Amino acid sequence: MKIFYFYIFMFYYLKGVDRFKRKNYISAKHFFEKASKYNKFPDYDLFYQYYGQTLFYLNQIDESFNHLSKAYKICDKRGWDYENDREYNLTKDTLELLQYIKEVHNLEIEGFIKEKRLKPKKESE
Repeated sequence: MKIFYFYIFMFYYLKGVDRFKRKNYISAKHFFEKASKYNKFPDYDLFYQYYGQTLFYLNQIDESFNHLSKAYKICDKRGWDYENDREYNLTKDTLELLQYIKEVHNLEIEGFIKEKRLKPKKESE
């Protein structure tokens, strides 16, 4: 059953990523909401980063903060190494948004450090 959920999750997740890249944030949110119903992978930080950034661009700051915080905690737990430039840049943007939310909206993750040990693949080898 988990594999079934995985395929449905990935279908909606990838549709959401496609809409996010096209800056169609309303449609991206729709697909990420559907993906979240099938998300049986609580440590998949990329999902929470894309979803959180989408919500931020739709000015849904509290909900965005919740998803970005979850992504931050996952990254902090597993380390800050990345497979490719796309993941590295996505996480860099997430850290920038969390810093902005901290400064402007006074929402902060306990122990948040913007200048994390973020390393692209070439530096981590």
